[in-house]
Amino acid sequence: MPVHTYRRSPFLHTQENDAFDRLCRLCSEHLQSKGDVRVIGNVKVGQFELDALVLSPRSITIIDFKNYGGTIAISENYLWTTNDGTEIKAGAHYLNPFKQVSRYKRGLIEWLGSVSQANETEALTHISGLVLFTQSVELKRSRDSFSPKADKWFQTGGYREGLKWLCDVASNRLFLDSAELDNIIKMLGALPFQPSKVDQIAIDVKDALDRVFRDMEDARMQDWYAQNAERVEEQNKLYIEDERIRFEQHKAGKFLPKKH
Repeated sequence: MPVHTYRRSPFLHTQENDAFDRLCRLCSEHLQSKGDVRVIGNVKVGQFELDALVLSPRSITIIDFKNYGGTIAISENYLWTTNDGTEIKAGAHYLNPFKQVSRYKRGLIEWLGSVSQANETEALTHISGLVLFTQSVELKRSRDSFSPKADKWFQTGGYREGLKWLCDVASNRLFLDSAELDNIIKMLGALPFQPSKVDQIAIDVKDALDRVFRDMEDARMQDWYAQNAERVEEQNKLYIEDERIRFEQHKAGKFLPKKH
């Protein structure tokens, strides 16, 4: 079944618009077997602004984009940092992205409870969360970085890990039929969104190939010059001598046509 994509309004930052666009394309390609899937961007739920929601008949997933890369240490109760000590931002009020998404989850449970009767509050605790890094990352976590309870509903990683989570996540306690999904879309004020057709991965590959071809061309030119250096040098000397003679003739009031 086709995946339907929506957005309340454009994001304020280019990287967020790009991240959501890519998420929509990947979901459209890989989540069709999950039934009626809805991907919604720039979501406003009460006082909270969520980067994205992915809804299916058996899952509700909050997604928060993080524009960081490299090696990142993550945990449930401590700051998230990169190898050089850079702190991973989590809004103005939260210790780390896990705490941020946890609060968003509670806010979403409250909001859904007020606009929908399809699922009881206890069932809504099965909402999942995903911190999606938009750059290549390597995550460092100790054995007890996250509690077993957190591991059941929370995931983090790049697009590859995030997409796998979205494909697999499901709960038999949740059920959203098409009418209920339509109602949620309406209550969120989301409008249909058409993602671009060209994946950034394809653009990156093309740029890489262009660089390879440029390097190959530079190498061929260097090889040719190495093989013909003496001939090129001799031609340069002849050209310089020709120009010198023309200049002397010009000073003497004569004109020597330029050789071709």
